[in-house]
Amino acid sequence: MKTFTVYEPTGNGRDAMARAESFVLVSEGFSWFAFLLAPVWAIANRAWLVLVGVIAAAIGIELLLQAIGVAEWARGFAGLLVSLLIGLEAPNLLRWTLERKGYREAGMVSGADRALCELQFLEAWAAGLERGGAGREDGPQVFRGGHASVTIQGSGVAG
Repeated sequence: MKTFTVYEPTGNGRDAMARAESFVLVSEGFSWFAFLLAPVWAIANRAWLVLVGVIAAAIGIELLLQAIGVAEWARGFAGLLVSLLIGLEAPNLLRWTLERKGYREAGMVSGADRALCELQFLEAWAAGLERGGAGREDGPQVFRGGHASVTIQGSGVAG
């Protein structure tokens, strides 16, 4: 089962369809893509400050370890540890990037795969709109379907 945090841009002046198309799902857990190709992962996710940080950290650590005379195998191991850290922290780095761009957490969804999670979230979100829940501040709402579980924050998303 996969879990995603759902983000949407702030500003509710748009219609429901525009809001629905702007949701971003952030996968929870380890990112193999970020672990293996951190700079490419950062570019693919438009995480420009993360990209700068990854490159600066890689160069800085390499230069520091060379300056103090660390063996080449140990420098490679240090690079592997940095990659592991990036793979572990990739969801947090992406969330941070989205929040910097004006996105806010809209909810969380768990299901068998990404497509099902997105569908289940949008169905629950639309049901909240139909009930007149948009804009309510009464806390998160939890919806459980056959293959997914959805939590929608009460701060203007659905009720």
